[in-house]
Amino acid sequence: MRYFLHTLIAFVFVLPITLTFHPKETTVCQNSPGSDFKIEINTNDSSIRFCGLVVNIHNMTNVQKIIGKPNRIEIDTIETYYERFGTKGNPPAMTPIKLMNYYYIYDELGMMFYSENRMSSIKSPKMVYIQFGNKRTFTNTEKFPFLPRNSFSGTLEINGEPVSTIHKLVPYNVNYKTEDFKLFKVSCGPASIATVIDRIYSKTSDPYMLFYLDNESDQRLSYLTIY
Repeated sequence: MRYFLHTLIAFVFVLPITLTFHPKETTVCQNSPGSDFKIEINTNDSSIRFCGLVVNIHNMTNVQKIIGKPNRIEIDTIETYYERFGTKGNPPAMTPIKLMNYYYIYDELGMMFYSENRMSSIKSPKMVYIQFGNKRTFTNTEKFPFLPRNSFSGTLEINGEPVSTIHKLVPYNVNYKTEDFKLFKVSCGPASIATVIDRIYSKTSDPYMLFYLDNESDQRLSYLTIY
């Protein structure tokens, strides 16, 4: 993954807070609701577009100008510890800290912007989560504490190629031993449980993408995270 912990973290407790919004203002994408909503990802110019407009997924002010306010903002408070390893003259120590993660959830669109804080409490999102209708049954990855109430029903294109959620995403000639393959004109690699591929990750693309698959037999797209 792109973000790494520099310290050991343990004893985590989550305290959720919910803020609910009922957006009324007119936004650009109100003209493209539901199945007409289009997301375009272009790794050649590192752009993401909603409804044809370039969006900065790390800036909620910009996001809201295009798709309006989220239906909900969920906040979880994580009580954890920062461990300082000992050096000469400084013994090791563990300091209690509180982190806050922010989830900007668009229930109607099936999308969520998430701060994914590790050692800080920054409100700005680090990634966007897009939820599709294929429920993920793999249990090896940590579940999000909050999710959109609906699935994304619009269209998604990566480098001009449509992304299907009804067909198998893993190419027929790819298995868990494959080191590199092309998907949507992007260099990708597989992640697996033993010999079963459960995720696909882009290797060097900007934006960075993680494709989470639904189950062992179908291997369809369950949800996508974009960083």
